[in-house]
Amino acid sequence: MAFEDMAIDCYSDGDRTKRILSHPAAQDLPTKITENIDKWRNPFKDAWMCLRGEVLDIKAMMNAMSGRTN
Repeated sequence: MAFEDMAIDCYSDGDRTKRILSHPAAQDLPTKITENIDKWRNPFKDAWMCLRGEVLDIKAMMNAMSGRTN
């Protein structure tokens, strides 16, 4: 929070009540942000798993059809 300290001192004439991340009322905000980021999921991984399942289903159907003709 050193950047916030420097910015508050420089741009708000030292008024520390204008803090956001290190304001006394928001002491748990950095922890909540970290916990929220940890809960995020990768949507590309979900799409890849779905497409992979579909491709495997198509391959299985092609193998079954080729086994029928032989």
